[in-house]
Amino acid sequence: MSRRLKTGGALEFNDDDGDDKDDDDTKGSIGANGFTWVALVLVSIVLGALYVERNVLCEGTSLCGGQTSHASSVGGLVPEKTIGGEIGTPPQIKPSHDLEEHFFTVENGFGRTVARQLKQPQMLPKDPPGIEEPTQERFIEPFQKKLLRSREEAPTHSKIQAEYSLDDMNIEKLEALVEKLTLAVKKMKFENKLVMERDSEAIAAIAELQEACRVLVPRKYGPEPYFLEMKLRFPRSMPDFASEGESGTVRIEMAPLEFMPYAVLTFLDMITKEFKGGSFMRNAPHVKQASLSGKHPGFPLVFQEYHPKFPHIKYSLGFAGRPSSSQFYISTVDNVRNHGPGSQGSATEADACFAKLVGAEAKSGPSVEVVKRLAKQPGGKKPNGFVESASDFVIIESFKFLKI
Repeated sequence: MSRRLKTGGALEFNDDDGDDKDDDDTKGSIGANGFTWVALVLVSIVLGALYVERNVLCEGTSLCGGQTSHASSVGGLVPEKTIGGEIGTPPQIKPSHDLEEHFFTVENGFGRTVARQLKQPQMLPKDPPGIEEPTQERFIEPFQKKLLRSREEAPTHSKIQAEYSLDDMNIEKLEALVEKLTLAVKKMKFENKLVMERDSEAIAAIAELQEACRVLVPRKYGPEPYFLEMKLRFPRSMPDFASEGESGTVRIEMAPLEFMPYAVLTFLDMITKEFKGGSFMRNAPHVKQASLSGKHPGFPLVFQEYHPKFPHIKYSLGFAGRPSSSQFYISTVDNVRNHGPGSQGSATEADACFAKLVGAEAKSGPSVEVVKRLAKQPGGKKPNGFVESASDFVIIESFKFLKI
């Protein structure tokens, strides 16, 4: 006969022998000492049950005086954080994720484990993700972790430097070479339908294109790093217009050329040579999305450039769409799971993440406050937050380089 502790402190007795008879573990009469031992065992079991019940009831609260676990402000997802595990402390909660069900394993201080299942589909909505402050590693699927590792192992340099003597080429020749390499990669993706992240020929061609971009960008725009200033004009329909006014300034730091040379070149070309205005026209919980006026010859991107060392963290900038268009968004949550490798219906691709706000790591500063104000933009329609009326758009008036 075995005893199993169930959630809530109840005991369940199981016959481990497989027969219908009660086991007689004593195998004979029980004397006074035997009754004493039985009483002690029963008292221990009851105390253990009360302890487990207390831990389960206190889970995620401060009622028991221990450290608390705070749910995310969106979606109610409990952060993955150790809150105890030692004897006399609150239980350790180890969450795993599924789009339909959410499981917790609660381990009490005596080493006993009570497994329970919480049916809460709303905890991981598909769009928006409902995740406020996750880390890159936590909110991605296992197959996405493999894709991130393969991206880290992909070649970042090629033989093209020696083959073309890139350092000796002028800007015109470099631009012609980048255009030639871009067309070659474009043909592989759109005509030959290669899986660019897995095909060895495509990976080699991408490395050549990236290498040429790393040489061209400093020739055109000077040495790294690159900082930009984006001027915004908020509409009069803003609920805080009377107190905050119409102006807003966002400062942007471009990704290092080591990681994202093609996407950085494409964005800098778009806002310097081709900029004709634009606006923020999507106010979703996880992104604030902008569209620029006019046609931009650099789009769609000929491959979905992405590097794990410059991920879609909160307050990063990425190109929208598959293949990526000239529209871009500012992430207002960690979007690695939603927009990193193996997302948006693709088995391998990611959105290109090409910049971040100044102050993104600290999640504070003037630029961050302006982006937080974008969350008040009126007119967004559910479920995706696209603003219907142009009178509610937040206008992008200009971009300019900042001197450092």
